[in-house]
Amino acid sequence: MDLSCFVCELTQARAVSHTQLLQKLWSDYGGLYRLHLQAGSATSVIAKCIDLRPPTTHPRGWQGQVGHQRKQRSYQVELNWYRDYASVTSSRCRVPAYLGHHRNGEQLIVVMEDLQAAGFEPLEPQVTDAHLQTTVRWLAEFHARFMADPGAGLWSSGCYWHLATRQQELATMADGPLKRAASALDDALENCRYQTLVHGDAKTANFLVHPSTGTIAAVDFQYVGKGVGVRDLAYLLGSALDDQALLASGDRWLRHYLDCLSTALQQRHQWSATATTDLCRQWQQLYPLAWADFERFLQGWSPGHWKLGRYSARQTERALSQLG
Repeated sequence: MDLSCFVCELTQARAVSHTQLLQKLWSDYGGLYRLHLQAGSATSVIAKCIDLRPPTTHPRGWQGQVGHQRKQRSYQVELNWYRDYASVTSSRCRVPAYLGHHRNGEQLIVVMEDLQAAGFEPLEPQVTDAHLQTTVRWLAEFHARFMADPGAGLWSSGCYWHLATRQQELATMADGPLKRAASALDDALENCRYQTLVHGDAKTANFLVHPSTGTIAAVDFQYVGKGVGVRDLAYLLGSALDDQALLASGDRWLRHYLDCLSTALQQRHQWSATATTDLCRQWQQLYPLAWADFERFLQGWSPGHWKLGRYSARQTERALSQLG
């Protein structure tokens, strides 16, 4: 189906005046486009146009059937998210509205609200302390909203580095305590009694901010699924702060997240103080394990990556000590 015709049908626009490629998708799976509309229900929309055929290359040399199947699944999960879940979020954890989709063989088009038309701007490259505070609050509100949700149609374990889908990377790791503890780390995170839906790729590049209100919104839900919220938090902080800043303020950001989560659960989701305290205690204990789990992935996927700093190493040491 012609993209312009499909979008005009969805929005009742008279025509598409301009189509802009915003970025290519990872590993050349397609592109993300902004379509400017004439006389429609919106001035512009975003279309994610996905080619589900196997790619010929990978930016880091990880092409293969395992990675391709993971990518195929991720795009179906993202469609499921926008179609079935986006409408039940709130302004406290803003996401783009789902407008429609079309699939034809190996081609998938997902059309969604253009957050820029609603006044949002990319959070990067200038992520201020105030921006990070509100983004951490977004995570807390999102996790509170979907606490104990079964996540039908999403990943059974959210986050793109989940161990079950990263066995190739595990195999390439040098032998050592972290590699030997990989399954135990995964089990501890998976078996926590408190599970929510996690974004799964909560880096700063996937957040936007409304400059006049300070409201945060998130995009890119290919790896949304069940998990513990501190997995998202660790990944967000690792994308926003360098090693020195993490060493100086990592514990403060964890406290801020848990405070926001506690407030959201008790004030907006009728949790008792006792249950909230128990959840926060368990997730605080799992925070080092979330860092160690991501370090496990990086050591296999990209040894020497800039995120493998002293803070991550320190959290990994704590995690391994907790596991005994």
